[in-house]
Amino acid sequence: MKKILALVLALTLCLGLSVSGFATEETQNPTIETTEETGDYSISITNAIAGQTYKAYKIFDAIDGTPADAVEGTPRMISYTINSTSPWFNIVKAYTVNGYTPDPENTATCIDTGYVVLTQINGTTEWSVTTSSHLEAEGINKKDEAAAFAEYLADELAKDTQGTLKPTGYAVATASESTEQTNAATATISGIPAGYYFVNTTLGSLTSLDTVTGVNQAIEEKNTEPTVDKEVQEDSKVSDEGNGWGNENTAELGQVVNFRSTITVEKGAAKSIVLHDTMTNGLTFINATEGDDAQNNLKVMVGGENIAATSGETKNWELKVNPNTGDSCTFDVVFDDAFIAGLIEKSSQDNNKVEIVVTYSARVNENAVIGGDGNKNETHLSYGDESKVTSITDTTTTYVYEFKVFKYTDGTEGDAALKGAKFVLYYTDAERTNHYAVTKAKEASDSTQVLTGWTTHLDDANAGSGEVNATVFTSGEDGFIKIEGLDAGTYYLYETEAPQGYNRLDTPIQVTISEPSKADVNGGTVTPAPETGKEVTYADGNVISNVVKVVNKSGTELPSTGGIGTTIFYVVGGILMLGAVILLITKKKMGSKQ
Repeated sequence: MKKILALVLALTLCLGLSVSGFATEETQNPTIETTEETGDYSISITNAIAGQTYKAYKIFDAIDGTPADAVEGTPRMISYTINSTSPWFNIVKAYTVNGYTPDPENTATCIDTGYVVLTQINGTTEWSVTTSSHLEAEGINKKDEAAAFAEYLADELAKDTQGTLKPTGYAVATASESTEQTNAATATISGIPAGYYFVNTTLGSLTSLDTVTGVNQAIEEKNTEPTVDKEVQEDSKVSDEGNGWGNENTAELGQVVNFRSTITVEKGAAKSIVLHDTMTNGLTFINATEGDDAQNNLKVMVGGENIAATSGETKNWELKVNPNTGDSCTFDVVFDDAFIAGLIEKSSQDNNKVEIVVTYSARVNENAVIGGDGNKNETHLSYGDESKVTSITDTTTTYVYEFKVFKYTDGTEGDAALKGAKFVLYYTDAERTNHYAVTKAKEASDSTQVLTGWTTHLDDANAGSGEVNATVFTSGEDGFIKIEGLDAGTYYLYETEAPQGYNRLDTPIQVTISEPSKADVNGGTVTPAPETGKEVTYADGNVISNVVKVVNKSGTELPSTGGIGTTIFYVVGGILMLGAVILLITKKKMGSKQ
């Protein structure tokens, strides 16, 4: 029984793995019900987008009667027909070019839509399809009319919830090799008959409307991929040209960091656009629930104008914090299709390109990575059918720093650690005001201090309510002090008290933390005063770099300018008394012998 049970469990496990594999395969290569029409022709989609499913719907049948020996450039002689049994017949018959009224009026056997004219053939179910005279009129842009007709077909297709309108053929685009395009791919719909085809894609907007009568017809993907550019602001460069925006910045613990993601959409933009943002544990997203930080809330800007999430009953965009999308996003911004389409329509630029700038902020928290690879903020877009396509991820990095102080004295066998030296750390602002570091001890490590803020009070008993004094750092048994959570910049170490028997430093030590440099231990470069050095070498040969070495000299008794005083008299008197005692004893011994 045990063996049988084990076999059953093993088979169940294998079956479960197989089902999972089948599901994945089906997702990658969906099975789509088609009309099962076959032929010798194909449609190749240029500029296809990887992962998208391209479906070709035959609207009209087509026969190419152009002579084989026709001179190149001769207009093609193509006849089109549609059967009234086709699910597209009533859709085409109901279409009317905006503002067009046929002359004469439509009849039961002849219908002029302004785009095509449908004429019944000898009372049968077959109808001929010819070009409407409206398209032949001067000043009519035939491509615009074709695009409007294709958009109408796309809308009708979207309404077909019963699946009546089946594609003749389809293809899933596969990624191209050796291309710099984000999602560049190739797609070919093969084995279809000749006809006038409407091709659409899961991106959500139309692709093309074209006649297929050759062996292979190439059409171009007219949907455009939205792109995103992610940046972070360096606060020390806000007044510079460009306002400090870039891919990297430096910050201290507790600092608010500003981000912006610029989304570019163009005419024919894909639908269902969603901005996804993921912050590492060292960054806390600021949203409307944080009260005083309301000025740092997420904003959507277009042309410098702040666009509200809703306008009356119309939804423009929606913020979803911790949306549980399966990719651990910190937040999503979901854009309404009509909002995006409206922005493009209103665009006055020749290429109908629109930039949507999403600004938001985060606070650097105590979980921030110190140095190393920094703290990442990643952004990407999803779009297309149910937002299944993703753009490349754009990433910014926020660096937070530390530095170590080694207190020592020169010894005969090398540098000897000094315990008990006391320091404060400060920086000076443009108004020449000193700001002193306020820290707290890191868990289980008294020698490591974590920055919590700054104060202008060094040791002020009269500090106002809520004010704090500077933290005094004390070197431990090993002579070390470590301070974490610092921004890049220039700081000063001021010794407030030297160990007993040693002289206190008379001038502060300047310490500079540079811009990001991964060549150093903590991701930045610590540059102390020249005489302090940067490395500590232990007896076992272990070397610690990025250290501010601070030496203290031991004190010696100062020489006196006074005389020897009465000391000499005490010494001489003592010698004389000792001599007198010895002489007296000697005389007594000699008298007794006599």
